[in-house]
Amino acid sequence: MEELQTLLSSLCKNSQPSPAGQLSNADRGRAAIKRAWNSVVAVHRRDDVARMLARVDRLNLEMIKSLELAGLEMQVSSKRTLGSSAGGGEG
Repeated sequence: MEELQTLLSSLCKNSQPSPAGQLSNADRGRAAIKRAWNSVVAVHRRDDVARMLARVDRLNLEMIKSLELAGLEMQVSSKRTLGSSAGGGEG
């Protein structure tokens, strides 16, 4: 238990910033690696978002096509129905 406490206390000391804003070489190295990793993650997320937006756009276009076709079919059907009932009553 004491060993764990010693390890944790040394980790806490290492994770605290150095006084007066001075960073050790190791801390600067970790910060640089962290910035590089965050950049990689940001680029990956941006690519994911771009792919998702392209998919949403494609699905939106498919939905618009389907709705337009359904609207045209409904117009044709209603014209046929109105045309056959109007034409059949005159004869």
